[in-house]
Amino acid sequence: MVLLSKKIKVTLPQNIYEIIKNDIDDFNMTSNYFMNYIFLNLNEKYKNFKGNPSIAGQSKEKASIQFNLNKESNLIYYDVLRENNAQNESEFMRSLLIRYATNPKNKRELFIFKESVERLNLAIKDKKSVYITFNDNRKVKVSPYHIGSSDLEIANYIFCYDYSEEKYKNYKLNYLKQVYTTSEIGKWEDEDYINDVIKNFDPFLSKGQIIKIRLSENGKKLLQTIKINRPKLIDSKEDIFEFEASEEQIKRYFTYFLDDATVIEPIELKEWFIEKYENALREQKRLIDQRKENVKDVYMNVPRVNPDYGKDMDKDLFNARDNALTEQLNKDFPRNNPYKNINPDEGLNMPKPEINREKSQNINEQLKKLRERVGN
Repeated sequence: MVLLSKKIKVTLPQNIYEIIKNDIDDFNMTSNYFMNYIFLNLNEKYKNFKGNPSIAGQSKEKASIQFNLNKESNLIYYDVLRENNAQNESEFMRSLLIRYATNPKNKRELFIFKESVERLNLAIKDKKSVYITFNDNRKVKVSPYHIGSSDLEIANYIFCYDYSEEKYKNYKLNYLKQVYTTSEIGKWEDEDYINDVIKNFDPFLSKGQIIKIRLSENGKKLLQTIKINRPKLIDSKEDIFEFEASEEQIKRYFTYFLDDATVIEPIELKEWFIEKYENALREQKRLIDQRKENVKDVYMNVPRVNPDYGKDMDKDLFNARDNALTEQLNKDFPRNNPYKNINPDEGLNMPKPEINREKSQNINEQLKKLRERVGN
Protein backbone atom coordinates (compact mmCIF):
# COMPACT_ATOMS: atom_id res chain seq x y z
CA MET A 1 0.00 0.00 0.00
CA VAL A 2 1.40 3.39 -1.06
CA LEU A 3 0.98 6.10 1.56
CA LEU A 4 0.26 9.41 -0.14
CA SER A 5 2.02 12.49 1.18
CA LYS A 6 -0.36 14.79 3.03
CA LYS A 7 -0.24 18.51 2.26
CA ILE A 8 -0.62 20.92 5.19
CA LYS A 9 -1.40 24.63 4.92
CA VAL A 10 -0.94 26.82 7.98
CA THR A 11 -2.00 30.46 8.34
CA LEU A 12 0.21 32.45 10.71
CA PRO A 13 0.43 35.99 12.08
CA GLN A 14 2.75 37.97 9.80
CA ASN A 15 5.43 38.46 12.49
CA ILE A 16 5.55 34.71 13.21
CA TYR A 17 5.68 33.95 9.48
CA GLU A 18 8.68 36.31 9.06
CA ILE A 19 10.56 34.65 11.94
CA ILE A 20 9.96 31.20 10.42
CA LYS A 21 11.11 32.27 6.94
CA ASN A 22 14.22 33.99 8.32
CA ASP A 23 15.17 30.92 10.36
CA ILE A 24 14.76 28.68 7.33
CA ASP A 25 17.23 30.89 5.45
CA ASP A 26 19.65 31.38 8.36
CA PHE A 27 19.74 27.69 9.23
CA ASN A 28 20.25 26.64 5.61
CA MET A 29 17.14 24.45 5.38
CA THR A 30 14.30 23.89 2.96
CA SER A 31 10.83 24.92 4.06
CA ASN A 32 9.59 21.33 3.84
CA TYR A 33 12.45 19.94 5.97
CA PHE A 34 12.01 22.66 8.59
CA MET A 35 8.25 22.16 8.97
CA ASN A 36 8.59 18.39 9.30
CA TYR A 37 11.40 18.86 11.82
CA ILE A 38 9.15 21.03 13.99
CA PHE A 39 6.34 18.48 13.79
CA LEU A 40 8.59 15.53 14.66
CA ASN A 41 10.70 17.13 17.37
CA LEU A 42 8.62 19.70 19.24
CA ASN A 43 7.12 17.00 21.48
CA GLU A 44 6.91 16.11 25.15
CA LYS A 45 10.69 16.05 25.50
CA TYR A 46 10.67 19.77 24.81
CA LYS A 47 7.57 20.74 26.79
CA ASN A 48 9.60 23.48 28.52
CA PHE A 49 10.22 25.04 25.12
CA LYS A 50 7.11 27.19 25.55
CA GLY A 51 7.87 30.59 24.10
CA ASN A 52 5.60 33.59 24.53
CA PRO A 53 2.38 33.17 22.49
CA SER A 54 1.22 36.70 23.33
CA ILE A 55 3.83 38.00 20.85
CA ALA A 56 1.84 36.38 18.03
CA GLY A 57 -1.16 38.58 18.85
CA GLN A 58 0.82 41.74 18.08
CA SER A 59 0.41 41.19 14.33
CA LYS A 60 -2.99 41.53 12.67
CA GLU A 61 -1.75 40.67 9.17
CA LYS A 62 -1.65 37.02 8.13
CA ALA A 63 0.51 34.88 5.84
CA SER A 64 0.34 31.21 4.88
CA ILE A 65 2.97 28.52 4.63
CA GLN A 66 2.44 25.16 2.96
CA PHE A 67 4.36 21.89 3.14
CA ASN A 68 4.12 18.15 2.54
CA LEU A 69 4.52 15.62 5.30
CA ASN A 70 7.58 13.45 4.74
CA LYS A 71 7.50 9.67 5.12
CA GLU A 72 8.37 9.72 8.82
CA SER A 73 5.76 12.38 9.64
CA ASN A 74 3.13 10.59 7.58
CA LEU A 75 3.50 7.41 9.64
CA ILE A 76 2.83 9.08 12.99
CA TYR A 77 0.74 12.10 11.94
CA TYR A 78 -2.69 10.96 13.14
CA ASP A 79 -1.23 9.33 16.26
CA VAL A 80 0.32 12.67 17.23
CA LEU A 81 -2.97 14.49 16.62
CA ARG A 82 -4.83 11.96 18.74
CA GLU A 83 -2.28 12.11 21.58
CA ASN A 84 -2.58 15.91 21.67
CA ASN A 85 -6.39 15.91 21.38
CA ALA A 86 -6.03 18.09 18.28
CA GLN A 87 -9.43 18.74 16.68
CA ASN A 88 -8.06 20.98 13.94
CA GLU A 89 -4.91 19.96 12.03
CA SER A 90 -3.89 23.45 10.93
CA GLU A 91 -4.56 24.89 14.37
CA PHE A 92 -2.32 22.25 15.97
CA MET A 93 0.54 22.97 13.56
CA ARG A 94 0.06 26.72 14.05
CA SER A 95 0.37 26.30 17.84
CA LEU A 96 3.67 24.41 17.37
CA LEU A 97 5.11 27.11 15.12
CA ILE A 98 4.04 29.94 17.43
CA ARG A 99 5.51 28.06 20.37
CA TYR A 100 8.79 27.71 18.45
CA ALA A 101 8.98 31.22 16.97
CA THR A 102 8.31 33.12 20.21
CA ASN A 103 11.53 31.85 21.80
CA PRO A 104 14.79 33.87 21.53
CA LYS A 105 16.82 33.27 18.38
CA ASN A 106 19.68 31.50 20.19
CA LYS A 107 17.26 29.04 21.84
CA ARG A 108 15.59 28.30 18.52
CA GLU A 109 19.00 27.63 17.02
CA LEU A 110 19.95 25.23 19.83
CA PHE A 111 16.68 23.37 19.23
CA ILE A 112 17.18 23.10 15.45
CA PHE A 113 20.78 21.91 15.87
CA LYS A 114 20.07 19.80 18.97
CA GLU A 115 21.73 16.66 17.57
CA SER A 116 25.03 18.48 16.98
CA VAL A 117 24.68 20.29 20.32
CA GLU A 118 24.19 17.00 22.18
CA ARG A 119 27.30 15.49 20.55
CA LEU A 120 29.38 18.57 21.29
CA ASN A 121 28.26 18.72 24.93
CA LEU A 122 29.14 15.04 25.36
CA ALA A 123 32.59 15.65 23.83
CA ILE A 124 33.09 18.65 26.15
CA LYS A 125 32.10 16.57 29.16
CA ASP A 126 34.51 13.77 28.20
CA LYS A 127 37.20 16.25 27.00
CA LYS A 128 37.33 14.60 23.57
CA SER A 129 38.23 16.03 20.17
CA VAL A 130 35.68 16.12 17.35
CA TYR A 131 35.60 16.56 13.59
CA ILE A 132 33.29 19.31 12.37
CA THR A 133 31.96 19.43 8.81
CA PHE A 134 30.64 22.83 7.70
CA ASN A 135 27.93 23.68 5.17
CA ASP A 136 30.59 24.27 2.52
CA ASN A 137 31.89 20.70 3.21
CA ARG A 138 35.07 22.02 4.81
CA LYS A 139 36.20 19.69 7.61
CA VAL A 140 38.28 20.59 10.68
CA LYS A 141 39.40 18.83 13.84
CA VAL A 142 38.77 20.79 17.04
CA SER A 143 38.79 20.43 20.79
CA PRO A 144 35.44 21.91 21.96
CA TYR A 145 35.07 23.71 25.31
CA HIS A 146 31.82 25.63 25.36
CA ILE A 147 28.69 26.58 23.41
CA GLY A 148 27.82 30.20 24.17
CA SER A 149 25.64 32.94 22.72
CA SER A 150 26.14 36.60 21.96
CA ASP A 151 24.93 39.32 24.37
CA LEU A 152 21.82 39.99 22.27
CA GLU A 153 20.98 36.26 22.14
CA ILE A 154 21.10 36.26 18.35
CA ALA A 155 23.48 33.37 17.63
CA ASN A 156 25.40 30.52 19.26
CA TYR A 157 29.14 29.89 18.97
CA ILE A 158 31.37 26.89 19.60
CA PHE A 159 34.47 27.92 21.55
CA CYS A 160 37.22 25.48 20.61
CA TYR A 161 40.84 24.92 19.67
CA ASP A 162 41.37 24.44 15.92
CA TYR A 163 44.22 21.98 15.35
CA SER A 164 44.81 23.00 11.71
CA GLU A 165 45.14 26.72 12.52
CA GLU A 166 46.74 26.01 15.90
CA LYS A 167 44.70 28.62 17.76
CA TYR A 168 41.52 29.13 19.78
CA LYS A 169 38.48 30.01 17.71
CA ASN A 170 34.73 30.49 17.81
CA TYR A 171 32.61 28.89 15.09
CA LYS A 172 28.96 29.77 14.52
CA LEU A 173 26.68 26.85 15.32
CA ASN A 174 24.49 27.35 12.24
CA TYR A 175 27.52 26.84 9.98
CA LEU A 176 27.71 23.21 11.11
CA LYS A 177 26.58 20.35 8.96
CA GLN A 178 27.85 17.37 10.95
CA VAL A 179 29.77 16.53 14.13
CA TYR A 180 31.82 13.34 14.52
CA THR A 181 33.23 12.47 17.96
CA THR A 182 36.66 10.85 18.23
CA SER A 183 38.25 8.86 21.03
CA GLU A 184 41.18 11.30 21.21
CA ILE A 185 41.68 13.50 24.26
CA GLY A 186 41.28 17.20 23.47
CA LYS A 187 43.69 20.08 24.13
CA TRP A 188 43.04 21.24 27.71
CA GLU A 189 46.52 22.37 28.79
CA ASP A 190 45.59 26.05 29.15
CA GLU A 191 42.56 25.44 31.34
CA ASP A 192 42.77 28.80 33.16
CA TYR A 193 42.44 30.68 29.87
CA ILE A 194 39.62 28.38 28.72
CA ASN A 195 37.65 28.93 31.94
CA ASP A 196 38.20 32.70 31.74
CA VAL A 197 36.80 32.82 28.18
CA ILE A 198 33.81 30.71 29.21
CA LYS A 199 33.14 32.93 32.25
CA ASN A 200 33.29 36.15 30.18
CA PHE A 201 32.16 34.70 26.88
CA ASP A 202 32.87 36.84 23.84
CA PRO A 203 32.06 35.53 20.34
CA PHE A 204 35.03 37.46 18.92
CA LEU A 205 37.62 36.37 21.52
CA SER A 206 38.64 39.99 22.03
CA LYS A 207 40.37 39.68 25.41
CA GLY A 208 43.62 41.68 25.49
CA GLN A 209 43.24 43.17 21.98
CA ILE A 210 43.08 46.99 22.01
CA ILE A 211 41.84 48.99 18.99
CA LYS A 212 41.99 52.81 18.77
CA ILE A 213 39.44 54.63 16.61
CA ARG A 214 38.66 58.30 15.95
CA LEU A 215 34.93 59.07 15.73
CA SER A 216 33.18 62.13 14.31
CA GLU A 217 30.17 63.60 16.11
CA ASN A 218 27.90 61.52 13.92
CA GLY A 219 30.10 58.49 14.58
CA LYS A 220 29.56 58.94 18.32
CA LYS A 221 25.79 58.91 17.75
CA LEU A 222 26.08 55.76 15.64
CA LEU A 223 28.07 54.10 18.41
CA GLN A 224 25.19 54.71 20.82
CA THR A 225 22.57 53.54 18.31
CA ILE A 226 24.01 50.38 16.68
CA LYS A 227 24.13 47.56 19.23
CA ILE A 228 24.76 44.43 17.15
CA ASN A 229 28.46 43.44 17.30
CA ARG A 230 29.29 46.61 19.22
CA PRO A 231 32.79 46.23 20.74
CA LYS A 232 33.55 46.74 24.43
CA LEU A 233 34.53 50.37 25.14
CA ILE A 234 37.34 50.63 27.69
CA ASP A 235 38.36 54.31 27.38
CA SER A 236 37.57 57.52 25.47
CA LYS A 237 39.09 61.00 25.32
CA GLU A 238 37.45 63.64 23.12
CA ASP A 239 37.17 61.93 19.71
CA ILE A 240 39.57 59.02 20.40
CA PHE A 241 37.96 55.77 21.56
CA GLU A 242 39.69 52.60 22.77
CA PHE A 243 37.94 49.26 22.41
CA GLU A 244 38.78 45.76 23.57
CA ALA A 245 37.91 43.90 20.39
CA SER A 246 39.21 41.56 17.75
CA GLU A 247 39.99 42.92 14.30
CA GLU A 248 37.16 40.80 12.90
CA GLN A 249 34.64 42.47 15.22
CA ILE A 250 35.89 45.95 14.28
CA LYS A 251 35.60 45.09 10.58
CA ARG A 252 32.01 43.93 10.99
CA TYR A 253 30.91 46.80 13.19
CA PHE A 254 32.63 49.93 11.84
CA THR A 255 32.33 49.20 8.12
CA TYR A 256 28.92 50.92 8.18
CA PHE A 257 30.35 54.10 9.70
CA LEU A 258 32.25 55.03 6.50
CA ASP A 259 34.11 58.34 7.08
CA ASP A 260 32.59 58.78 10.54
CA ALA A 261 35.15 56.31 11.94
CA THR A 262 38.91 56.22 11.33
CA VAL A 263 41.10 53.42 12.65
CA ILE A 264 44.28 54.72 14.31
CA GLU A 265 45.77 51.50 15.66
CA PRO A 266 46.73 48.87 14.71
CA ILE A 267 48.20 50.02 11.38
CA GLU A 268 47.37 46.73 9.61
CA LEU A 269 43.68 47.18 10.39
CA LYS A 270 43.79 50.81 9.25
CA GLU A 271 45.30 49.73 5.93
CA TRP A 272 42.58 47.08 5.55
CA PHE A 273 39.87 49.75 5.76
CA ILE A 274 41.73 52.04 3.34
CA GLU A 275 42.04 49.24 0.79
CA LYS A 276 38.34 48.33 1.10
CA TYR A 277 37.18 51.93 0.63
CA GLU A 278 39.53 52.46 -2.33
CA ASN A 279 38.20 49.28 -3.97
CA ALA A 280 34.63 50.43 -3.38
CA LEU A 281 35.43 53.83 -4.94
CA ARG A 282 37.00 52.22 -8.03
CA GLU A 283 33.99 49.96 -8.45
CA GLN A 284 31.61 52.92 -8.13
CA LYS A 285 33.54 54.83 -10.79
CA ARG A 286 33.45 51.79 -13.05
CA LEU A 287 29.68 51.52 -12.68
CA ILE A 288 29.24 55.25 -13.43
CA ASP A 289 31.40 54.96 -16.57
CA GLN A 290 29.46 51.88 -17.66
CA ARG A 291 26.19 53.75 -17.18
CA LYS A 292 27.46 56.62 -19.33
CA GLU A 293 28.39 54.16 -22.07
CA ASN A 294 24.95 52.55 -21.85
CA VAL A 295 23.23 55.93 -22.22
CA LYS A 296 25.49 56.81 -25.14
CA ASP A 297 24.67 53.50 -26.78
CA VAL A 298 20.94 54.21 -26.42
CA TYR A 299 21.31 57.66 -27.96
CA MET A 300 23.24 56.30 -30.91
CA ASN A 301 21.22 53.19 -31.62
CA VAL A 302 17.58 53.93 -30.79
CA PRO A 303 15.97 55.26 -34.04
CA ARG A 304 13.94 58.43 -33.95
CA VAL A 305 10.18 57.88 -33.87
CA ASN A 306 8.84 61.45 -34.15
CA PRO A 307 10.27 63.39 -37.16
CA ASP A 308 9.41 66.79 -35.63
CA TYR A 309 11.60 68.42 -33.04
CA GLY A 310 9.60 68.87 -29.86
CA LYS A 311 9.48 72.31 -28.31
CA ASP A 312 10.77 70.99 -25.03
CA MET A 313 12.98 68.25 -26.43
CA ASP A 314 16.74 68.09 -26.54
CA LYS A 315 17.82 68.80 -30.13
CA ASP A 316 21.11 66.97 -29.64
CA LEU A 317 19.21 63.86 -28.71
CA PHE A 318 17.10 64.05 -31.85
CA ASN A 319 20.18 64.67 -34.00
CA ALA A 320 21.72 61.50 -32.59
CA ARG A 321 18.54 59.61 -33.36
CA ASP A 322 18.36 61.11 -36.87
CA ASN A 323 21.88 59.94 -37.60
CA ALA A 324 21.06 56.47 -36.34
CA LEU A 325 17.89 56.37 -38.49
CA THR A 326 19.73 57.50 -41.62
CA GLU A 327 22.37 54.86 -41.04
CA GLN A 328 19.64 52.24 -40.62
CA LEU A 329 17.91 53.36 -43.86
CA ASN A 330 21.16 53.01 -45.79
CA LYS A 331 21.60 49.51 -44.41
CA ASP A 332 18.06 48.27 -45.03
CA PHE A 333 17.33 49.76 -48.49
CA PRO A 334 18.93 48.60 -51.77
CA ARG A 335 22.08 50.41 -52.89
CA ASN A 336 20.28 52.31 -55.68
CA ASN A 337 17.40 53.61 -53.54
CA PRO A 338 16.74 57.34 -54.08
CA TYR A 339 16.59 58.05 -50.30
CA LYS A 340 20.16 56.99 -49.59
CA ASN A 341 22.35 59.54 -47.78
CA ILE A 342 19.58 62.15 -47.40
CA ASN A 343 19.76 64.81 -44.71
CA PRO A 344 16.72 64.40 -42.41
CA ASP A 345 16.39 68.18 -41.95
CA GLU A 346 16.35 68.81 -45.70
CA GLY A 347 14.39 65.75 -46.63
CA LEU A 348 11.01 67.39 -46.09
CA ASN A 349 11.71 70.06 -48.80
CA MET A 350 13.26 67.78 -51.38
CA PRO A 351 11.40 67.17 -54.66
CA LYS A 352 9.76 63.81 -54.76
CA PRO A 353 12.15 61.42 -56.51
CA GLU A 354 11.12 59.15 -59.31
CA ILE A 355 10.33 55.70 -58.06
CA ASN A 356 10.60 52.66 -60.20
CA ARG A 357 7.10 51.19 -59.84
CA GLU A 358 8.34 47.71 -60.61
CA LYS A 359 10.33 47.91 -57.39
CA SER A 360 7.67 49.70 -55.34
CA GLN A 361 6.35 46.49 -53.85
CA ASN A 362 9.83 45.59 -52.65
CA ILE A 363 10.33 49.06 -51.14
CA ASN A 364 6.93 48.93 -49.44
CA GLU A 365 7.88 45.64 -47.88
CA GLN A 366 11.14 47.18 -46.69
CA LEU A 367 9.26 50.17 -45.26
CA LYS A 368 6.84 47.85 -43.48
CA LYS A 369 9.75 46.02 -41.86
CA LEU A 370 11.37 49.31 -40.89
CA ARG A 371 8.19 50.62 -39.28
CA GLU A 372 7.85 47.44 -37.29
CA ARG A 373 11.40 47.93 -36.06
CA VAL A 374 11.34 51.65 -35.17
CA GLY A 375 7.63 52.25 -34.62
CA ASN A 376 5.04 53.97 -36.74
